[in-house]
Amino acid sequence: MSFDELTLSEAGIDIIDGDRGVHYPKQNEFYSTEYCLFLNAKNVTKDGFDFKEKSFITREKDALLRKGKLARNDIVLTTRGTVGNVAFYNNSIPFDNVRINSGMVILRAEKNEYLPEFVYWMFRSNYIQKQIEAIRTGSAQPQLPITIMRTLQVVKPKLCEQKSIAATLSCLDDMIELNNQINKTLEEMAQAIFKSWFVEFEPFKDGEFEESKLGPIPKGWRVGTIGQYTKCILGGTPSRNKAEYWNGNIAWINSGKINEFRIISPSEFITIEGLNNSATKILPQKTTVLAITGATLGQVSLLEIDACANQSVIGILENDVLPYGYIYPYIKEIINEIISHQTGGAQQHINKGNVESTCIIIPPLEVLNNYKAIVNPVYDMIRNNCFENKAVSAIRDTLLPKLMSGEIRVPVEKVV
Repeated sequence: MSFDELTLSEAGIDIIDGDRGVHYPKQNEFYSTEYCLFLNAKNVTKDGFDFKEKSFITREKDALLRKGKLARNDIVLTTRGTVGNVAFYNNSIPFDNVRINSGMVILRAEKNEYLPEFVYWMFRSNYIQKQIEAIRTGSAQPQLPITIMRTLQVVKPKLCEQKSIAATLSCLDDMIELNNQINKTLEEMAQAIFKSWFVEFEPFKDGEFEESKLGPIPKGWRVGTIGQYTKCILGGTPSRNKAEYWNGNIAWINSGKINEFRIISPSEFITIEGLNNSATKILPQKTTVLAITGATLGQVSLLEIDACANQSVIGILENDVLPYGYIYPYIKEIINEIISHQTGGAQQHINKGNVESTCIIIPPLEVLNNYKAIVNPVYDMIRNNCFENKAVSAIRDTLLPKLMSGEIRVPVEKVV
């Protein structure tokens, strides 16, 4: 290492545990909106905070808890279950009152010793993550005890170098975040156009309407089922006992990938033998995919690569009658209706038949062509931004360990 090394206990970085005492919130004390955000395991990812699912506690409950409340510029590190995820509580986070749960700690940097942004990037780097992997305890439920954490080796560049490293990495992260914000706006725009055309029928208000199974629709339009007008494919998993079925060059996704905004990379790769000797099938890019069981039930995404999927995923393929730009927003619009057919006890699920029997409006080809001319460029922009983010992420992740080790030095005078 080109930088000085010391243990975490010697560095100017405090480890702050949460309150695990008698006042720790019970399940019935969480609310969808309230005074203080109480972080759960899904909120802290390998890429920072994710607030899709939020739980809050009241002001009164917050006042009873002694430890574990975040201050701006704190770093959150997960220490139980999924160990080593890191998030940075800077001024961009839109919650003023936030507490960690019992599977996390707060890292609070002494500002005269460490720049908080640098500490965040250091804990995201392989330099720290490999150490965490080596010292964590437990198999069924991995843990990272604070006493062991204190032995982690950290680097300590001069503050001016910390600033230059953090600025370089944050610049790349800002590019990714900007693309994410643009994509969010574009996705909302595309969904609004779909809803205007095919739910509210705004461009067709002056024409004639007729009754259908789905209510009044423009005259000449049809209603059928998804199974009648599209091909639905249920995935599968090659045997894990056959090493020759895995680590090939055919992309394969599990249902967890459906949580992603767009699917631009696989979970794993399988071989041609694995493909031919299992129920999985290759789904072409632009296939609408939905998760049909477990924690991801009802999630919808769009494949931007050719890939196979596991048995918890159904792919709905586009065709000459219904393009992906119609199928994808349609499924998003009616997903609650589809999952209303879920069955099962602890593991709720729907089946392929539930999807295939769902009704769908079939507009005339001319209408769909006019619609495609508007939305396809929007979806193309989203796709391009996603792949640009992938490339920028690769650059960032390549630079990160080299910057942390001092192998690459960023000129301090060039950092604004």
